[in-house]
Parts: sequence; structure tokens; C-alpha cells
Amino acid sequence: MKRFARAVTLLLGVGMTLSLLSCGKSANGQAGGTKGSGQYQEKIVIGTPLDVTTTDPQGSNTDSNMILFCMTHETLVELDPKSGNVIPGLAEFEIVDGYTFKFKLPAKATFTNGTPCTANDVKFTLDRAMKSSFTKPKLKLITAIEVLNDQELIIRISQPSQEFLTSLAHRSLSILSEASLTANEKGYDIGTGMYYLKEWIPGDHLTVERYEEYRNGPAKTKNIELRLMKEDSARVIALQTGEIDVCIDPPSVELNYIANDKKLALVQVPNVIMLYIAMNNTKAPFDNPKVRQALASAVNKEKLIQAGYNGQGTVHNNYINRGQFGLDDKLTGYDNDIEKAKALLAEAGYPNGFEFELAYNGSAKVLIATVLQEDFAKIGVKVKLSEMESAALKAMLNEKKHSAALYQWTDADGTDFTVRSMYYSGSGSNRSLIADKALDKMIDEALVEADAAKRAQKYNLIEKYLKDACPIIPICTSIINVGTRASVTGVNWMSTAKHDYRQIYISK
Repeated sequence: MKRFARAVTLLLGVGMTLSLLSCGKSANGQAGGTKGSGQYQEKIVIGTPLDVTTTDPQGSNTDSNMILFCMTHETLVELDPKSGNVIPGLAEFEIVDGYTFKFKLPAKATFTNGTPCTANDVKFTLDRAMKSSFTKPKLKLITAIEVLNDQELIIRISQPSQEFLTSLAHRSLSILSEASLTANEKGYDIGTGMYYLKEWIPGDHLTVERYEEYRNGPAKTKNIELRLMKEDSARVIALQTGEIDVCIDPPSVELNYIANDKKLALVQVPNVIMLYIAMNNTKAPFDNPKVRQALASAVNKEKLIQAGYNGQGTVHNNYINRGQFGLDDKLTGYDNDIEKAKALLAEAGYPNGFEFELAYNGSAKVLIATVLQEDFAKIGVKVKLSEMESAALKAMLNEKKHSAALYQWTDADGTDFTVRSMYYSGSGSNRSLIADKALDKMIDEALVEADAAKRAQKYNLIEKYLKDACPIIPICTSIINVGTRASVTGVNWMSTAKHDYRQIYISK
């Protein structure tokens, strides 16, 4: 990693808060500001290259959406940003036994429209989530949800699981208002969070406003705006001129300037986000594993890291994210071997190569896609590069119309969620569209294995199986870079890039 003249904040672990919160933590780890206080800047603007694609928590797993839901909604439980342990979120919880979990909502829990949040809303949310391809995998084990009273409910699962509570912490399982959704099909905007959605103009900006009656006290900052700014240079200039307060993902060539500007700060977080090539395994020629293995053998990962991230990255050969339980740290990737790649193509029936379209989004991926185009040309494969808006790329993947795409997997919570989402038949986040009954069985068996050592071994075997099947090509993890005004405080900068802005503030 490059060193800069000024101090650069380097955050390790899952996430870290940049300041100590003066108001003290509540039972669920939140701390509110002073109601009506004028000691903080009222509005903070965050310049981001990624657009929000939906305001329905169960509609998408993308980073930009999860960042929004963290502000506007709450999950039953959360993951401690330092330890990764499950802690109370919206509810306190009790593990009655390996099959039974009891949750209790606070008496003061309300949605941002002022109506009470009850156990019936929780049941409604989870019942709805079990019908969504994005959220259904997380709830596979649920056999019953029993409402005891307005504040308490019990969830029963079919088999003991090490990851069930972890799965409930995912932002896509944020609790929704049954009354709001019954009255309005877009009532999923209403949550129990510290903020509520004030305005959303797709393709331009989104603004949230603090909920003054939040049970643990209102946030310090009144409004937070997520402003879509696709051009890297425009975001950096806006940060330097004070137009925005936070610049997400500044280009690597600008990092030194940000670090040396006394009015700014550079935050760097070693990330766990896996960049990979998703090949549509249902379309020729990607339905042939030898073709997929050939492309994997043609990729020069070190060269891609240098091109896309100025060398600030790490080769990733695994099929789950770094730091996840059961990751096989001895798993090797496909060697960069052009002759072997050509031989595999010939065996697959493509001695003269073929042509395909590679879709992607983002400035770093432009550079990476260009290098991939060069790598694949060496084995006779022609690549048509297709840069897309983030929302359009997401829509194409959801509709399963892609041939191949550069994409990312950002979740680093439960291993089951990763393998079930990315590789299980029919999952909404299965971008390779692999459908393998033997693999599905392996994933199901790992989920319910009670012995930790045996469970880790099962995930090792799953990774080896995936290497042979090669549904995707893992490439690398990189460094998350964020430029801010030096006065920005209170953010949990996350190694998944799903930053927590609930406590962000700038003192006047």
C-alpha cells in the first residue's frame, strides 16, 4: 500500500467508528443527538458513483441500497462492527434452544410515520421476504413464526444453524410496516430507522431526513443527501470546493492530493469485496466448463490489480469473501497459462475462439475490462466491452440477459448466505446461473453441521468443487478509498463498503 505525506486513516476489521459518540450508546448500539440542536451542520452531502435502484429492502442486495436502508430501516439484530458478533438491533433476543429464538421489541418502537412497530409487522416482513428470490435463501430454515403479543414473537427453525441469527442482520430483512404496505404497494419506504426518505430523484439524488421521534433520540444531522456523481474527477473537485462533504471511491491518481490537503481526509479500508467475472452458465459457450476454465487460465490478476487499483489490491482465488468462516486459504487459482487456455478452448470445440460481450460499471472496471479484453485476445477470444449505468447493469443481471459481467460480492457475514446466494440454484443473486443439485446438497449439509471443524471442512470442499466447476472467475479484493472533509465525524467505515452514516455529523 502506498504511503502518503499526511496521516491517512487506515481502518482494520469489519468497521470502525472515527469518533467517540458523546451521547452514549443505547441498548442497540445507537446514540442520538440533541433534539432541535443547532450545533451541527444541518445537511451532509455524499457524492457517490452508484445510484440507488430501489427503496424496497427486499428488492436488491446492492451496496447503495443497503446504505440507504441502514439509515431508514432497522433489522431485528445487528452485527457488532468491531467483533462481528450478533447484537440486539430493533429487538432484544433470546436463544431458547437450537431450534427456537425469542425476540422482544421495545415498547417505544415506532415507524417513521409515527405508528407503532409490533410483532405482527415482523411476521409480515419475514413472510414477505420468504417470497423474494433475494431474501428467501436467508430464511430457508424457518418453520414457524409465532406472535405472542404486540412486542414478542418466536421464530422456529428446522435444524440448528450457526448462521441463522447472522442472516437476520442483513439489511434486506429490515422490518417493514404491514399497514403502510397494505395501504400503498410502495409503503416499503417506511421503516423504524433514525431517518426517513424525504426525496428520491432516480439518476440524480436521494435525501433522507432525521426522524425527530426516534426512540433513542434523533440523529445529529438533519439531512443526508446521496448525490449521484458518475464522473470521478467531478466528485473530487466537488469535495475540494466544498460542494460535497464525502467523496466515495476517488480515483487512485487523486489519493495523494486528498491526503495532502489539510482541509480534507483520506480514509482507507482494506476491503473484503470480491471482484469477479460472472459468466452465464446457461448460455453457449459458457455452458461448457472447459470454456470457463480456459478464460480463467487467460486472466492475469496481478495486471488487473495494477490497472484498476494502481496496485492497491490482493489476488483473490476463493469463491467466498476473505474473512468468512470456512475459507480455504490454501486454495490456488488457475495459473495464467495461455497455452493451456488455448488447449482447453480446442477441447471445448472452439479452436478459433469466439466473441462475447462483457458488461461492467465504474471507472476502475473500465480499466480492468480493457486489460481483460487484451488477455482474452491472446487466446483468440474477442470481447465487446459494454459500460452500463449501475441500475441498468443490475436490471440486466436480474433479467438473466447477460453473457458475462464484471461484478462484486460485498457481503462478508454468514458463509451460508454467500454460497447460497451466489451458487445455489434459483437464487436471485446467482449471477452465473449455475444450477447444480450436487452443489446445492453440499450447501444444505454445511448449513446444518453443528461441529465447527466439520463445517469448515465442508466449506473447503464446496470451494474445491466450485474451482472445478468454475462458474465465475474470482479476481481480487482491493482497498476502499473515501475522501472527506476533515471535519466529518461519526461514520462506521465498513470493509464491505456498506458504510453506516447514521451517526455522521460536522460540528459548526
